[in-house]
Amino acid sequence: MKFKKEKASEINGKPIFMYVNRMEGYPKVFVSGGMHKYENTKRSAMSLITGKMSLCELNLFNDLYNNLDLYIVPDINPINYAGLNRSFLPEKEFREYKFIEDTGPFSLALDLHADVEDETFYMYERRHSNRSIMRHVMRRIKKFSDIGEKQNNHKNEGTLEEHHWRKGTTWSITTEAPGKCEKSFSDMVNTMTVLYAMETFLWINKAPDSQ
Repeated sequence: MKFKKEKASEINGKPIFMYVNRMEGYPKVFVSGGMHKYENTKRSAMSLITGKMSLCELNLFNDLYNNLDLYIVPDINPINYAGLNRSFLPEKEFREYKFIEDTGPFSLALDLHADVEDETFYMYERRHSNRSIMRHVMRRIKKFSDIGEKQNNHKNEGTLEEHHWRKGTTWSITTEAPGKCEKSFSDMVNTMTVLYAMETFLWINKAPDSQ
């Protein structure tokens, strides 16, 4: 795996870097981490770039890598602006993050979080499809992590998830890894969620509508 590091934008003098695996003609996928520094989700996003993951995870990602046009922003909030997660509003001109709109819309977008007050995993999904990626991912994550009750197809105003959806991204997902658990476990859950979501997306695109 080889990603190209690009300076996508900057905010208050600090760069926002995007790691790109351009595959012309393949579905676009966007992954972001680092919305809240205390959640440490930058590590999960970076593991996709560096390949620092388990052999099982790495083998799965190798299979996905050549079938997706990938854009990964490990640190979406380099200045640690506390209100950023609710700032992506329709009426707000956010020129520092216009690169997201300019790069998209995406087939799939994932914004990685970790709930530091929860030992369970949950996620949110907005979609322009009658088929849920979230439902399939939750079923698989449930095999090794407790599942919370907060997952749904709801309106999450001002979040990056809602922004992606509003701009035409087909599936927009927010993950909430169990941040109250060991950091290595929380990282692993987020990494596996991304890989399962990518794999499910490719499966849905190939599967008959009846499945």
